[in-house]
Amino acid sequence: GLLCIEDLAAGDCALAPAHEAVHPGQLAYLIYTSGSTGRPKGVRVGHGGVVNFLRSMLREPGIRAGDRWLAVTTLSFDIAVLELLGPLAAGATVVLATAEEARDGDALRRLLASGIDIMQATPATWRLLLAAGWEGTPGLRMLCGGEALPPALAAELLPRGAQLWNLYGPTETTVWSSCARIHAADDISAGLPIDNTQVHILDARLRPLPDGVPGEICIGGAGVAAGYHRRPELGAERFVDDPAHPGSRLYRTGDRGRRLADGRIQVLGRFDDQLKLRGFRIEPAEVEAALGSCAGVEQCAVGLRPAAGGEPALVAWLRTTPPRPAVATLRTALRRLLPDYLVPAHFVFLDQLPQTANGKLDRRALQLPADIGSELPHVAPRTPLEAALCELFAAALGLQRAVGIDEDFFALGGHSLLAMQLASRIRSVLALELPLRSLFESPTVAGLAGALAQLGPLRLPARIPRAPRQASAPLSLAQQRLWFLEQLTPGSSAYHLHALFRLRGRLDAAALAQACRDLMARHATLRTAIGPAVDGEGEQRIAEEMAPDIASLSPAAGEDVSLMLGRLVDEPFDIAAGPLWRLRLLEISAGESLLLLVMHHIISDGWSMA
Repeated sequence: GLLCIEDLAAGDCALAPAHEAVHPGQLAYLIYTSGSTGRPKGVRVGHGGVVNFLRSMLREPGIRAGDRWLAVTTLSFDIAVLELLGPLAAGATVVLATAEEARDGDALRRLLASGIDIMQATPATWRLLLAAGWEGTPGLRMLCGGEALPPALAAELLPRGAQLWNLYGPTETTVWSSCARIHAADDISAGLPIDNTQVHILDARLRPLPDGVPGEICIGGAGVAAGYHRRPELGAERFVDDPAHPGSRLYRTGDRGRRLADGRIQVLGRFDDQLKLRGFRIEPAEVEAALGSCAGVEQCAVGLRPAAGGEPALVAWLRTTPPRPAVATLRTALRRLLPDYLVPAHFVFLDQLPQTANGKLDRRALQLPADIGSELPHVAPRTPLEAALCELFAAALGLQRAVGIDEDFFALGGHSLLAMQLASRIRSVLALELPLRSLFESPTVAGLAGALAQLGPLRLPARIPRAPRQASAPLSLAQQRLWFLEQLTPGSSAYHLHALFRLRGRLDAAALAQACRDLMARHATLRTAIGPAVDGEGEQRIAEEMAPDIASLSPAAGEDVSLMLGRLVDEPFDIAAGPLWRLRLLEISAGESLLLLVMHHIISDGWSMA
């Protein structure tokens, strides 16, 4: 039917107030996290906690009205609160990545190039960007949280933006409870509490522990949630009275940590069995409860184990009744009950699950077999394209066996990050254009080969001719930043990368020196120094020849070798003269030496040192 606006306006309509006062204690949102009893926990977060959190974030790390924030986080992850409401509170702009863009490193790289000022992501997503060849975005403020920030990743990120922040906090204390700006990869912490928040390190009886002594991280203040939705018994275990401040409450995180001498918090891991996979928090009991409800499953256990390419994967071990349920059937049933990240990548069927001497499940004895694979009969490739794809599948998944053309990439342990890497390898090795979506739609070699045949060859730009050797070259964006920092703090060791090798037996020092000279002759980077150009900006100066910096040392009697190594790492480089790498050989006993390699980050990165 039709509604005439004039008739509506003339009617006797009751008008409600446009705005009603909101009390800080009223519920702002309810968000579910994985539950240890097999049931997800609904966390009741109040308006007061959200407002306090946003005000603190506006101040530090800082959100300004002119900022453009790239939002990449799914709404089921509470850190999306900052990505959506933070810019809104500041009058900034939110650029929403699609679900496909958020898991595609190339797409994220293109989005960042469109003028983005801030991006928040888990370490896994930052690694996606790096794997896609992201060289950095000038002025970018990089926020990292959800998992521990590894030093190697921090070293990669620091020169690629203006600021790097490490964020820490559980859902139960309103997104982030502490933050730290990271200046050096070897000095990472969770930082200091945000506004109106207290972070304590307590023992099992909730007594404060001295600085440096590990204990449980307990959080109090404005961000502490109201509890768990309809789970008062669980809330009473985690939300406790603050013995130091009567009338206040603390949330017991279950995280191990310690307070450093300068007041910063360092997170050391978990006290319980809770797992983290690609930024998602996983309670094994929740997955086990869902798996136990599947037909034919008598007993089960789940855990994380290294799988494809050494990456951790969620694995399920099962004892079932005959006939054994198919993996595809179990996977389908679990997807009806759980989000994708809680569905195990691998299923291992056992006659009996291992037990300890006192009859309890022995989780440490649960292993992922080396020959884990598909239930399907092996079908060999029929065409050269299928043969190449089988090899690429096996390489991406870290498998030591041949992959059949009907095996599912994701059933073999693949996930979105590995899918992105596989798509990139297909483009580079086979010169075939592959949208990431195609791999999700056709996850087998046979299906993907058919899809690739329809998509056609990759339209590659003309090959770039090799540049002639020259004595100088401009700095990259990452090098420009490091050059600028060197001018501010000459001789700083903040960007020294190092690796230590233990050598046994007699070392031929002359052969080592010759090997270094051969490497320098082949790789111009090792003959590079950095100095000012005519316009005052930095430039790379590439020498035709340069002697390697190698020295043999012996610790003095009673000298602490660790302290000596630290001093050798911190020795400044002469940026303008080079070389920007050195070797130090320490003979610590007869037939045993330590070889220390130190390189300046301006000519190297974490991948180069690996």
